[in-house]
Amino acid sequence: MSEILANSKEENSPQEQQQRSKANNMPRANLNVLPPHPWFPVNSKDDSDIGLESDGYFEEQDSEDKKEEEIRQLEFQVALTQELTNMMIRKLQELRLEVFLIGLENENLKKKLRQLTHNWLNP
Repeated sequence: MSEILANSKEENSPQEQQQRSKANNMPRANLNVLPPHPWFPVNSKDDSDIGLESDGYFEEQDSEDKKEEEIRQLEFQVALTQELTNMMIRKLQELRLEVFLIGLENENLKKKLRQLTHNWLNP
């Protein structure tokens, strides 16, 4: 029991209290801030001097990414081609209707011309 009292007296000594108050007032390091990273060349032509060995993982990932990008581009081109085809078909249908109407008008004008010619020749 006397040991516990002795320990508690030591903990509450003025020196201990002063050290604790200094520790509480000291600014603490911000651990959320990352230290600056060293710079490594990304596309170095000769990585042999660095001592890195390629295991192929990043190359495989890059080739997969390129394939996915190519697939997305091809899908976009297909969708665009389909939309352009649909637009051309709609325009073609409009033009067919216009040609048909012009043909009807042409036939009506021929009939009128025949009637006028007939009426002029046979008064």
